[in-house]
Amino acid sequence: MELVVVLRCHPEELATRLEEKGFSPTKTRENIEAETVDVVLMDSVEIHGEDAVFEVDTTAHEPANTVNEVMGIIEDKRDARGTHRPGSVDWLAEGGDWL
Repeated sequence: MELVVVLRCHPEELATRLEEKGFSPTKTRENIEAETVDVVLMDSVEIHGEDAVFEVDTTAHEPANTVNEVMGIIEDKRDARGTHRPGSVDWLAEGGDWL
């Protein structure tokens, strides 16, 4: 079975990380917009199909926690609880002013 895990990050945290790395305001905004409207997630679903795609919110995770979560998805090869199914992370629903 093909499996795709899309790592997500809250737009406000993403902006902070990109600014700290020296990204231009334009590039930072482009990335925030793409994250907010699920561009990578939707592209992944379109290419690989919804059953193969999972998403993980990494905003508050240390890298080791993210690895453990992804390994759990890979080892289980399904998500019975639906906690990582496409659409489980929804930044638009928060109605934030980061755009």
